[in-house]
Amino acid sequence: VIDLLLNLKIVSFNPLSVLIDLLATNRAITIANQVNTPVYIVHVMSKGAADQVVAARRQGKRCFGEPIAAGLGIDGAKVFDKVIR
Repeated sequence: VIDLLLNLKIVSFNPLSVLIDLLATNRAITIANQVNTPVYIVHVMSKGAADQVVAARRQGKRCFGEPIAAGLGIDGAKVFDKVIR
């Protein structure tokens, strides 16, 4: 979805990936709502994007998200540690 909507490639643990995840999630939810269709978002990688899915569901929108545990559990503080690589 991210590549289709924004034509961007995301590298794992790139600090910009959080922003792009938010933008793509918001765009997908907005487009689906405008055409009155459900949306299923896979690989939700940030807490902010997960929060957007929750907020959309609370508003009654037909939105579903599949989070990635590693993406939600890692904050990027130790991205360059040898343990992560």
